[in-house]
This record gives sequence, C-alpha cells and structure tokens, in this order.
Amino acid sequence: MHELFEKLGIRHDYQNVSSWVRPDRPWLKWMREKKMPLSIQYPEIPFYKFLDIPAELFPNNVAINFVPKDIKYTYRELKYFSDQIAAGLHALGVKKGDIIAIMTVNCPEFITCTFGILKVGAIFSPLNPLLAPKDIEYIINDAENIHSLIIHENLYSQFEKIKDNVELKNIIIIGTKKIPDTILLDDLLKKSHRPPPPIEINPKEDLAALMYTGGTTGLPKGVMITHYNLGSNTSLVSADPDMNTRVGKSSSLIALPICHAFGLIMIAIMICSANMIVLFDKFDVKAILKAIDLYKVRTFVGIPTMYQMLLSHPEIEKYDLSSLEVCGSGSFPLSSELAEKWKSLTGVDCFIAYGLTETSAATHISYWVPHKDLSIGIPVCDTDVKIIDPITHEELGPNQVGEMVIKGPQVMKGYWKRPELTQRVLKDGWLHTGDLAKYDEDGYFYIIGRQSDTIKYKGYKVFPKEIEDVLYSHPAVAECTAFGIPDPKLGQQIVAYVVLKRKQKVTADELIAYCKERMAPYKYPRIIRIQRVIPKTPVGKVNKKVIVQKELKRKRKGNSFD
Repeated sequence: MHELFEKLGIRHDYQNVSSWVRPDRPWLKWMREKKMPLSIQYPEIPFYKFLDIPAELFPNNVAINFVPKDIKYTYRELKYFSDQIAAGLHALGVKKGDIIAIMTVNCPEFITCTFGILKVGAIFSPLNPLLAPKDIEYIINDAENIHSLIIHENLYSQFEKIKDNVELKNIIIIGTKKIPDTILLDDLLKKSHRPPPPIEINPKEDLAALMYTGGTTGLPKGVMITHYNLGSNTSLVSADPDMNTRVGKSSSLIALPICHAFGLIMIAIMICSANMIVLFDKFDVKAILKAIDLYKVRTFVGIPTMYQMLLSHPEIEKYDLSSLEVCGSGSFPLSSELAEKWKSLTGVDCFIAYGLTETSAATHISYWVPHKDLSIGIPVCDTDVKIIDPITHEELGPNQVGEMVIKGPQVMKGYWKRPELTQRVLKDGWLHTGDLAKYDEDGYFYIIGRQSDTIKYKGYKVFPKEIEDVLYSHPAVAECTAFGIPDPKLGQQIVAYVVLKRKQKVTADELIAYCKERMAPYKYPRIIRIQRVIPKTPVGKVNKKVIVQKELKRKRKGNSFD
C-alpha cells in the first residue's frame, strides 16, 4: 500500500470480512480474485486530514487545474488557503458545530472553503446553485442555526430575493463585487488572523456535512454525514491495486456538480490520491474534449447525459482520448447503447457506480468485476446489501425483486431534526433505500427503479426501467422516461416521454408498436410523447414529480390520454 494511504492510517485486511458484512456473500469471491482487501480499517481522523497529508507528501503537485479561468493550485496552496479560511472564519466567531452554507458553481474556492470550514470544527452545507429562491429559503430556515453563507457573486441575486426571510450572521462573497452588508472572501484572506485553536473532533459522532437531498418526492431533507462517513468512502480508493501505483501521478476530469454527493466524493478521492483535478464549472463539450487531449486525463466520471453530449459532438474524433483508462457513470442508468458506443470510441468499459446522499455517495461499483450490461456491479468493501420484500421485510434470494437495504461505514448518522423519519429509514443499522433491485448468483446487483415509481396497470406491477431499456434500444431514441398516471379504470396509465437523437425521425405510434413487439401485453406504454427536453432536478435526475403534474394538468384541461 502506498505511503500516503499508510500515513492516513488506512489498514487493509485480506483474510477477514468485517463485522458489517456476512461472510457468505457471493460478491466476496470477486474481491479475493482481484486480490482486494476483504475489509479496511478506516482512519478515525478529522476529514480535513485527507487534504493535509497529501499536501505534506506532494506539496508541489498541481491539485486543481481550473480550466475555465486558467487557474492552478498546488497541494501546498490548497492547504494554505484552507488554513487561511479557517483562521478567517474563526475571527468571525465561527465555532465547532456551527453550520456554514456554500452556494457556488464548481470552483477552487468551493474546495478551499469546504476544508477551511472543517478545520474550524464547523459543518459545511452545500447548496446547489440551481436552487430556486424559495428552496434556498427553506433549507436555510430548516437548518436553523446556519452561521454564515459563502456565495458566488453571480448567484447573489437569487439569494437577495429571500435574504430578509432568513437569519445569517455573515454573508461572504466569492468574487470581486462589493455588496452592502457582505464580506469579500478575498478581503477575509488578506487579513492576518490567528489560526483557530486545536479542535477536538470525534470522527464517528461529529458532523462534517449537512447535505440536503434533491426533494423530488417532497421537501428536501438534511442528511447528516460524519467525518468518519466521508473518510471511509474516500479511503476506498486505497483498495484499488492499480491506484496504489498512480498516487501523485494521474489526473481526473471533474465536471459533475461538486455541491452534490457524487461530485464531492470524486473530488475527495482524487485529493486523497494526490492526483490533478481538471475542474470545470459547466459541461462545455468542446472544452472538455480538448482538456482530455491536452492534459492526458486518465479518469472521467460523469452522468449518462454527459456521455450522450460527448458522443454527439461532431468533432469528437479530432481529439486524442487514448489517455482515458477509467470512465464511470452514476446518478441514473447508463444505457447499453451509450456504453457500447463509448467503448467503441475509447476502448474503455464505462463502469457504473451507485450510491445515495445518505451513504456519503458510493455503495456499489462495477469497476472491479467483469462487465455485465446494466449492472451496478458489486457492493464496495465493508458494505453489506440485501434485498427484502417491501411489505414483509423477509430477505429475498437471487433474481427476486425487492427493496434494497444497505449497511456499512458510509451510512449517514440520520436526517436533520427528523428522528421519526430516521427511525423508519435506519433499522438495526440497515438503510432502507426505497430503491427496487435484485442480484444474481454472482453477486451482481441491478437497479429496477424506485418503489414510489412502480406503475400499477390493471393490477400488474410494471417497472419503468423495463420500458426505458426497450426504448433505449431503438436507434432513434436519445433519452426517455416512463411513468404512471392515475386512471379510474386502469389503476394507472403507462406513459413515456422520449427525446429523439439529432436528425432522427420516428412517430410516437411507431415507438409504441416497437415496445409492443418486445414486451408483455401489460407492460408496453400506451402513450408516448415526443419531447425536446425531459425536465430534470438541479442534480440532473429526471424530475418525475414535474412530469406527472404536467400530465395531470393536461388531463384536467380535457386533453385526455387518447
């Protein structure tokens, strides 16, 4: 194991399965075959050490290459600025347990502020820059004791609409725009502040982050993530034998929103392994292709929409993408067609990752096992997973569909100020995800869909993903989503929205016929609507709540489903 991981206090066990995982789990054979640890002793340290130790060993390595502004930070500089921010926050009266919200697009300041907040013993709470003013107001008031807000100058107009409805001690601006009653982050850094006194952190109990979920099925919920939760998920990078040879020698391109759990854990993993992060604040396809070519990027992880945009770019073959060795996708399923096209272009199998905000991000990954279409792979180290009957909670066997429940060191402490909900979701250490899934005899898992999204048509259960997989197999379909709409005779009518590829033509009736030929009579969509775009949440997931409301509105206006 590399010196960096050893200095962090990470220890591997190749003989014994941890107390989190039952020893008979079928996926453990893959870990043994790949000579991966069966269990990891995770360091019980404050999470900011995952920056400080790489900075000590690789001070002159470029940590952040912020391409849009042509700004680079070494690891020494990243640590220096996080230390300065901690001192500045301490001077403003921030103390252990205070919550500091951060609202910005991807930028180096997000990273330095996050680690600076942790160094003063406070809790960081990232706010998605795409949130509407009412959502910002709700989150700040729900958190109750947010001490300060760090916000990018270009987003201040959104906050200004609700600033009189919330209470904050300080508003700190990323940028140069002087706004009344605010503090410029640069001015805070220019002042000479005493460093904060040593802060005693209990990694398993003390919160590092309060991360609000997207709220697609109701109001956003604050997820309490401890230092140990983040540290255990980040430490998983050490289990990769290949990564141990590449510490301080590799680069990764990040265009995912780092205010979200998926993007945040990717940043943490790359910092933990002293890699260069080629960072983007938006998904500029041409600039990203150029950056992969120029900086010889080894790792790219995105969401299916990003892969679709890259593959659709007319000049993609002009760029040298041969440096790519590790490519992954998360957030929602990557179609087989997209995965095959990406492999044909780059020679790289695109691994699938699965996780939740409630699990500090990752619980499953397909990177370490032979490829199987549409599988999210196997659980990560020290993570046990079982499939249960949603009603009886009886554990189910291979190839049976039920609710997926998860146990491991990355599982959240609970929901902020919601003890009853926490008790419903966390039972005997098992996190009830609300996702329907199954696993096969090899221990590979497959996501079927959300329990709440299951369509009930004439008494039959229909999983939207089954419909979506068939639609994605049609050569004209770029994107799709299936869902149910209440119907007094049928229970729910089956509807699908479809976005077509450029220059492709196909009618809704032709797509319905295509599905009908390939599906059971009760499963195919009765209505398909061709759309320019499919509504998304701020984190890029299909917003079925908005879509269903749109269809119900159409029905109320007399535009029936016919």
